[in-house]
Amino acid sequence: MVCAAIALVVLHKKWRQNDLDNITKGKHTKIGEGAFGEVYKGTYKDQQAAVKYSIAKSAKRTQNSFC
Repeated sequence: MVCAAIALVVLHKKWRQNDLDNITKGKHTKIGEGAFGEVYKGTYKDQQAAVKYSIAKSAKRTQNSFC
């Protein structure tokens, strides 16, 4: 399971990696990045969503989240 949240729809929910990949269509459209991770455009329940793939303090990728 992956810790995630969907803006305006669901916040702070555990997500499976497969679910996140389906929502972002395999990280197809990157819309931003910063010190805490990368953000990808997605669709969840026919609504637009942004998925943030977080980066751990050690710079390794860990959990993913919607923001």
